[in-house]
Amino acid sequence: MAIPVIVMGAMGRMGTTIVRMLREDSGLALAAAVEQPERLAEAAALGCPVASDVAELLPSFPGAVIIDFTAPEVSMATARKAAEHGAAHIIGTTGLTEAQKEELAALA
Repeated sequence: MAIPVIVMGAMGRMGTTIVRMLREDSGLALAAAVEQPERLAEAAALGCPVASDVAELLPSFPGAVIIDFTAPEVSMATARKAAEHGAAHIIGTTGLTEAQKEELAALA
C-alpha cells in the first residue's frame, strides 16, 4: 500500500519535481495538492484533490505525509496545522529564522 502524500506548492518549481517523483515511485502516492488560490484551476489538472489550505485536506487523508518546499511563513503555518492533525510534515524550505526553527522543534 502506497503512502499518501500531500504536496504543498504543487505547481511551483520544487512542487512539480516532487509530484513527478511521486508518480515514479510505487511506494508513495500523490494524495492531494495545496496551491495558492489563483493557481487552483491549474493544480486541478493533477487529477487529485486540491485546496489552498492544507487543513481542508488533512481530515480526508489520515496518515498522509505533507511535503513542503514553500516559504518560511507558509511552512510555519503548515507545521502548526500538521501538528493539530497529527500529520507528518517534511520541510525542505530554506530561510527559516532561529525563532521559527525553535517553534518547529517544539511542534515536533
